[in-house]
This record gives sequence, C-alpha cells and structure tokens, in this order.
Amino acid sequence: MLDLVWMIEQVKNLPKGATILDAGAGGGLLQFILVDLGFNVISVDFAPRPSPLDIPSIKIMHQAEFNHAYIDHLKSNYQNARQEKSRPIIIRSQKKFVGLLSKRIPIILYQADLKDMSLCPDNFVDAVVSVSALEHLGREHTEKAVKECIRVLKPGRAFLATTSAAEKKDWYHHNSMGWCYTESSLRKIFQLPPSVSSNFNSYRQIFAELRKPGNKLHVELAQFYFDSPHNGMPWGVWNPSYIPVAIRKFKTSLSNI
Repeated sequence: MLDLVWMIEQVKNLPKGATILDAGAGGGLLQFILVDLGFNVISVDFAPRPSPLDIPSIKIMHQAEFNHAYIDHLKSNYQNARQEKSRPIIIRSQKKFVGLLSKRIPIILYQADLKDMSLCPDNFVDAVVSVSALEHLGREHTEKAVKECIRVLKPGRAFLATTSAAEKKDWYHHNSMGWCYTESSLRKIFQLPPSVSSNFNSYRQIFAELRKPGNKLHVELAQFYFDSPHNGMPWGVWNPSYIPVAIRKFKTSLSNI
C-alpha cells in the first residue's frame, strides 16, 4: 500500500482527465484507483489480461503476442493472469491510437513490451507510474524500458517507479523472478546525476526495521505473497531479502529521453 499512497500523492494534483501511463500494470490496483480519481489510464503490460468488469475499457496491441518466461510465472501464480476472455484489437498507427484516447475511454489495456510502446507518441502522457514491474525485465531491458517511458512523458512531468533495492551489488531474487539493484545501478538506469538526493545511506537501518516480524508491512502484506515458493515470502516465512525502493524522475526537456 505504501507504493500506491506515495504515487497517488505525487499525481493527485494533475488536472482531471489527465492521461497517466501505468508501465507493467498487470492486474494491479493503481490503475483503477487512478480512474476513480478522474484520470485516463494507458495500462501497459506484455501479459494478456482480462478486461475490468465495471470500468469501460478497450484492449489493444500492435504486434503478435509475446513469449516471456515471466508470463508463465504470472499464469502459474495469479488467477487474474489466466482469465483472458477477449483478444486485443490490432492497431498499427499512432494516429488511430490517439484517436482512441480522444474518446476518453477510462482504461486502454495496451499489450506491449515496455521497451517498445511505439503506438504512444513522444511527449504525450502527463505521468508515468510503475509498481514493482521493472525488476522483472533484467538490467539491459530495464534501461531500455525506462528510456521508452521517459520518451512518452511530457517535459516537466514525473516518472514514478518502485522496484527492488540491493545494498552492495545487483542480484537476482529467484522466488519473485526479479532483480535487486544498487544505488549506482539505479542512477544509471534512470539517468540520475549525483546531485539527486537519496536515502541509500540508511539501507541497513531500514532493512533491520523491515525484517522485524509483526511490523506493519508483515501484517498487511497480501496473502498471495505467502502462498507458494514463487513469491516474495515463500510458504509464509517472513524473511525479507531486499528493500523496496521508490524513484522519482522528472523529464526536463523535449530531448531528455
């Protein structure tokens, strides 16, 4: 919930009707909260997803379906990922895509690789958000995905992302199939200069608090994280291996891609 609260605080003052791109949205809550707040959402994920039952939406894609190991992981562990009932409409031009958005459909479910959202024009959306998605792409692909997210973002607007942090070196968390990145890696991935402040110097203190049984995160973490060996807390054992981290990246100019 902390991820969602932080992101909502960052975007809540955007004008009603603003367009927000949710990168790697899956079936996550944030996209629906944003609609409830009066925003239009481009919900991007490479995995097929069911349409929401009570929110007008349309499903689109611009190429054939994707083959990715993480899609199999999603279908094995999340019921929502197995319930696709309709196929996306194929759209091959930005003009048609922008025309769809002009109809103010609350959620556009765009099946696409985050490294190639070619239907979305440059400098187009009012914010980009991403909740615990980028770590599943791998280092090289994550850098490309971040550049693509910044490409579609309007100058002066923010890219808000949460992912997984590591203290000393990048490493792969097999249970959740995600990478954990050091501060230096995250600065490179998000093109953040040394002048941008961070609290990575408190990593050990934060990690010690996080690992204490019975803390707020432990009590409120969704049950599915504990239900299999392929999630963050295998078989219900509270044993955090990494710290969640939030990054805020502002696009400063038309050329800042």
